[in-house]
Amino acid sequence: MKASAICKIIALTASVSMMMSGCMNAVNLKDIAVVEGMAVDTAEDKGSVELTVQTLNAGKSASNGEAPSGNMTLNVSNKGDSIVDAVSLMPKKLSKDLFFGQTKIIVLSRSTAENAIKDNMDYFVRATDSRSDVAICMSQGEAKKILESKENDSRVPGENMLYLMKTGEEAGVSAYITTGEALNLYADKTSDLYLPVLKPDEKDKSVQTAGIGIFNGDKLACILNDEEASGFLILKDLTKRLSVEFNDSRLGKIGVEFSNISVKNHTGVENSSIVFYSRIKASVVINEIEKGSTTMLEKADLERIKEDARKELVSRCSKAFYACRSAGSDCLRIGDCVARDLPQTYDACQENWKDYYSGVKFAPSAKVEFKKLSNNSQRY
Repeated sequence: MKASAICKIIALTASVSMMMSGCMNAVNLKDIAVVEGMAVDTAEDKGSVELTVQTLNAGKSASNGEAPSGNMTLNVSNKGDSIVDAVSLMPKKLSKDLFFGQTKIIVLSRSTAENAIKDNMDYFVRATDSRSDVAICMSQGEAKKILESKENDSRVPGENMLYLMKTGEEAGVSAYITTGEALNLYADKTSDLYLPVLKPDEKDKSVQTAGIGIFNGDKLACILNDEEASGFLILKDLTKRLSVEFNDSRLGKIGVEFSNISVKNHTGVENSSIVFYSRIKASVVINEIEKGSTTMLEKADLERIKEDARKELVSRCSKAFYACRSAGSDCLRIGDCVARDLPQTYDACQENWKDYYSGVKFAPSAKVEFKKLSNNSQRY
């Protein structure tokens, strides 16, 4: 028999074997619970965990052959001595095995973030079902309350929450971070973890952003407010646009929008102190003027508004820096900047970095330019 014929027979046999193997190992979707989200709360029993999983409700279908509408998820809670224990007990409660391939969001309660963040990080490192690309955040209160939000009856609430964090980061009001990124920050020698904070709205119909939680080691240090959060995101070069308001002595309340925001950070030494330099650039458009209109502005008005806008950027970044430094949280990764820019200084201070960090100075500067909406526009 020719060699080519033998090769064809071997290839055909292998293909048939793989197809048969695939069929034999196939899992029916009705036998698994597809996890869309997880919430971790500290249970009332001391030392135990309450885990809530949000799964797709495969049994929900629409009538008349139409596509399903409304919420298509099911939330189930279970307790265990640890996250691993609670996860292992969940299939018995659901009568299905858990499938984590579509998990979109993990929510930690504030209590968990304050007291048990180390245990959670250990789970994400060691668990075979843990993935590095899942968004992680914390809640202002109970974590399961976030998953219980119907998000205005959306089909999969977790998708809405993911979108909220991603767009919130772009707009300078929230943050988006994955478990992999969080683990890298947690494990880094000098850096600290940060997490976006969510809370239910007043009517419990959806969730909204509520600042950024920053950590000092494995403890939640504080939650940055809106102004501090926007400055934090600018310093980390994560936001590209930002809407702010400030008061002008002649024109009253001014509303502007920054765009094309960029920052360059580096460190240096002045008078034996480490200095963190931030150079910020942005375009700005005037959106609202309380007393007047953009077409009636004089050159002096424009220059004053531009200067006030520049000061607003510097102010927000300064508030973010000092809030982080006061909390002892190097989530801005200044230690990494020192390692890059000042290797000898880093070698001398890395073992006691937090002692040196408390004395780091901040030197921000900002440059803003008006952006015309079009070549023919008189509006800035």
